[in-house]
Amino acid sequence: MIKSVQKSIRILQIIADADGQCVKLDTISKQTGINKSTCSHILDTLVSENFVEQVSRTQGYRIGFGVFMLTRFGRFNHQLISSSRPVCKRLTEKTGQTTLICIPQGGKRICIDLIQGDMILLNQYESIMVEEMHNSATGQVLIAYMNETDQKEYYEKLTSEGFIGKNEEEIKSILKQIKMKGHAKYCHTKNGVDLGGYAAPIFYNGKCIAALGLAFFEDNEVYRKYVISAAKVISGRLSHSANL
Repeated sequence: MIKSVQKSIRILQIIADADGQCVKLDTISKQTGINKSTCSHILDTLVSENFVEQVSRTQGYRIGFGVFMLTRFGRFNHQLISSSRPVCKRLTEKTGQTTLICIPQGGKRICIDLIQGDMILLNQYESIMVEEMHNSATGQVLIAYMNETDQKEYYEKLTSEGFIGKNEEEIKSILKQIKMKGHAKYCHTKNGVDLGGYAAPIFYNGKCIAALGLAFFEDNEVYRKYVISAAKVISGRLSHSANL
């Protein structure tokens, strides 16, 4: 038996049992019987490997997307997916385009579910996609609806690392417009092919918890209307479901 591995598993079990809620270091230490210092070191490693997310020093930890990537066929945030998947399927059937559901976690945009259309975004061995947030319509929606502190921290990172070559005021203006319009559009060229996407926020209890995206090769104004409408339907379904 390797004791460090056993301790890591026990810590993961405690956090997983919280069903998406944050667990503080003190609680983890008490429930596992592992001293706080050792817990902290193990958690640092689990965070670095994306198996655990540290939400904040005061709120504590929750399960990270890395755990769900282990199975490839596992589903992350099952209630959000069960509410959105029928809507996404109808959207793909109606447009022929790829639809996806993305959430923010650990400063990244996590695609937790996807219905493949004309644009292939994931291969058969993948079930979760992790990318920077700023370079997609869904990611820009997620940034726009962040709280002010998190948003400022993110766009400071953008300007300091030169991701999009815009100053703070320009980024603020872009994000403000996204919130005013209730959607984002992002177009770029990849491997010589023009790609684009629309995205709209998904709300639960008045908070944007995810973004619905539609990826396309050729723009069509009706896509924007479909995405906004579908996101509202998903938000409505969530409002009638149990707590996330």
